[in-house]
Amino acid sequence: MTGTTDVTTDYNELLTEAIDLREDGDYEDSIEKFQRLIEKFPNDTRVAWEYANGLMKLNRPYDADEILGHAAKSNPKDFHINKAWTLHAAFVADSMKEHMNAIRRGRAFRETFPPPDYPEAWQSLVIEIDLLWEIGLFDNLEFVLDENWNNFTTYPEILPVGIHYYAKLFLNNKVKELLSQSKPQAWAKLSAESRSNLTLRTNLALQVHDLVEATGTRVFGIGQNCMPYLVGGPWGLRGSRAHTSDLTLMDRAMFYNNTAGESIENNFVEFRKQQNFEFVKGFGRCNMPRHIQTGATFFHDRASFFDDQKQSHFFDRISRRIENWQNGRILGKRKLYIFSFCGAGDLAAIIDIAERCLLDDDSHLLIIDVLKTPTKYPNRPRVSYVHAPYPPDFIWDGISCYSKNDGFQWEMTFMSKIISILKIPLSAEAAIGFETKQRDSFMLALNESRKNGDTAGLESILAVYMKRFERDEILTLEYVSLIRTKYGNDAANNFFINNSVLDFRNKELLLLSVEVAAYSAHWNEAISRAVHFCIVVPPAADPISWIVIHLALIARYESGLWKQALDYIFLYWQIFTQKPELFATALNFLNKHSYLEAALNLITHSDTTAKQLVGESILDNVFFRLNEALLYQAQLYDSDIKIIPLGQNTMPSIILGRWGLRNERQNFSNTIPFDFCDFLQDATINAIDSDFDIFVDKAQFETNTVAVGGKIIEHKPSGATFFLARRSDWDESSLQEFHNHLANAIQNWRALADHETRIYYHIITRDIDLNRLILSAQNHLLNDRSYLIMIDTRPVPVPFSNTDQLIYVHAPMPAGYDYYHLSHSSTPEGTAYEMAILRPIFSILEHSPRGGYPSEDMNGQP
Repeated sequence: MTGTTDVTTDYNELLTEAIDLREDGDYEDSIEKFQRLIEKFPNDTRVAWEYANGLMKLNRPYDADEILGHAAKSNPKDFHINKAWTLHAAFVADSMKEHMNAIRRGRAFRETFPPPDYPEAWQSLVIEIDLLWEIGLFDNLEFVLDENWNNFTTYPEILPVGIHYYAKLFLNNKVKELLSQSKPQAWAKLSAESRSNLTLRTNLALQVHDLVEATGTRVFGIGQNCMPYLVGGPWGLRGSRAHTSDLTLMDRAMFYNNTAGESIENNFVEFRKQQNFEFVKGFGRCNMPRHIQTGATFFHDRASFFDDQKQSHFFDRISRRIENWQNGRILGKRKLYIFSFCGAGDLAAIIDIAERCLLDDDSHLLIIDVLKTPTKYPNRPRVSYVHAPYPPDFIWDGISCYSKNDGFQWEMTFMSKIISILKIPLSAEAAIGFETKQRDSFMLALNESRKNGDTAGLESILAVYMKRFERDEILTLEYVSLIRTKYGNDAANNFFINNSVLDFRNKELLLLSVEVAAYSAHWNEAISRAVHFCIVVPPAADPISWIVIHLALIARYESGLWKQALDYIFLYWQIFTQKPELFATALNFLNKHSYLEAALNLITHSDTTAKQLVGESILDNVFFRLNEALLYQAQLYDSDIKIIPLGQNTMPSIILGRWGLRNERQNFSNTIPFDFCDFLQDATINAIDSDFDIFVDKAQFETNTVAVGGKIIEHKPSGATFFLARRSDWDESSLQEFHNHLANAIQNWRALADHETRIYYHIITRDIDLNRLILSAQNHLLNDRSYLIMIDTRPVPVPFSNTDQLIYVHAPMPAGYDYYHLSHSSTPEGTAYEMAILRPIFSILEHSPRGGYPSEDMNGQP
């Protein structure tokens, strides 16, 4: 036992010391410690892993590979060390032989650790595919992709790889099949909008390819980087199949400043001499070829070293690419040159060279400027310019970027321009045929995205199609829907403002116009569009019209047109009594705004089916409360008592109204400020102390946007927010209307406060200085025939100074209670809670209001 402890101690001390030395940058001493450890523990996977990391720090990948390989073979069932050895093979793949060895190693690893059971093992397949692409074995790559077809359609770790490399091989038909056959779970690693974006991208790429073929166009990238080749190829611009034998010099190179144009002008003479190339450090541990005279670098031809044989092979490829450039220009009936402007350079000089050396009547130059700020350039007849700055954190050869909305839209910024350039020479008949094929392809993509529950990400291409099919209401519907998804209801509503709704007849499009107006608090527009909808689609004829009636009702009561909302319910009374959603909306409105008899009639005369959405137990409680409320309302009419809500929010007003304890709140003209205002901290007291004079100065108010849509008015000094007075925007006229309404509400308050017998009802939901509130009430509100009832809903009661005219009830809100929503407040628990907090008022109404009333808690204890 002692020996075992000594060995363990020695192991831990040595390993910790070796790792610490490595982390401190003392790699040589660290390696010495690791060497001692590996001699003592030759089969230990932890030691091997840490030792290999240290060797990599010293740029000794072959030694690291040997250590990992020994540990893997000694521990054949250890997944992690075998994975490390397998993936490390990519670091030492300096030749074709070693590339093949890395691929064989990965395949053996996947046989021992099948990826469905070990998802991380898919990474070895990804490396195999990457290696085949980098060394240009495109035939082998296509075979491997086909071999793994079922895996791509099933597993999220590799579906993006399959899509990406089929596209890089320009095999868009296979991309299309893969997109349609892949299972829903396979999309877990991609963004929600990827499927629709990739489907549309692929369908359009197939049509673009047909257009390139039909017009006999050859497309060339001419610098500054390889983006025109790596993006243009998957978009159908570069034939049907990528192959290394078809590459031109500029497809896999990066040119700086104006060297791309200069190289074209001198016919690449400086690239024809092998001595004009050097091999410099590139990314990671790799070297890459660099052209000395121009500084052009060939990242895709990189390797860890270049011996004479490798340099000779590279130069053979350069010579063949120059020949491809020359032959392609001779064979092409039309030529489109694409210049990716991504760094320093003089666009005017590039254009001058292009006009001298490239452009004729059957050719065109497109400049894609990816810099943040547009670059000035001279306008020339056969030259087009597109400013398409990269989105943030964007990699144009990365599927996770270009399949997202911003990436797809970035590509469409210049692809839509390319499509328009390609179409220029088509006959009218051919152009119409191509338009029809594009539209059909586009509609198929839309249907595919709908089938997969993914309708986001098509905004840019929709905008292109909208210009061509501006009268197509189906496309308009999709376009506005996507604007709404990405930019919100306001942006979508602006479309309808700029394109008269009265021109539309499609019922889904008309419904959308009402929705975006209502949800962005454009109340008047929502109401007028709903009226137009009901003219085009009679309410009894189509269930979709019931949604419009629902929104029109909301628009009326949210904008304060409470009497109009009541009339609207009566107008469509039969529908409200038959349709569950409309019944629930109407009942909630009538409940909040104290239309007690109308609410009772709605329940009494509605179908059983309509009531199902609300629920039997809630309806029973509402029915009970309405009958009680009508009795209390009648009693109030016959008495000289006024019950006046004080609020930190609208809770007292809502509760009093639905229990028949107020007869003033059935239209905006009868409200008081506490009916539609939220007060923060002690703003309630400040308002009472000033008799609401603090609200006189209009300059003290400002507007603020809220999450539910629209803008509310805020009183800056007190922090009071008038949430129930909200709309899409506030102009001078609407602000004046608000101030007039507020002045009227203050006048109503003062009239109530002058009434002889009154009960002030305050529900405390936030922190407030109770003693200061009581003092304010005594000074400004109370006489010998009035009371102040305080319902404290906070968890812990706060000490305060009691008075004869004060009734205090500590009543913490029960879990799940929400006074504003019928489904919460009218549960058995919600109803019982409201009866409890209203009990002081019930007692006063049942007895003489004269004299004192003792303070009590929820249990009736003084």
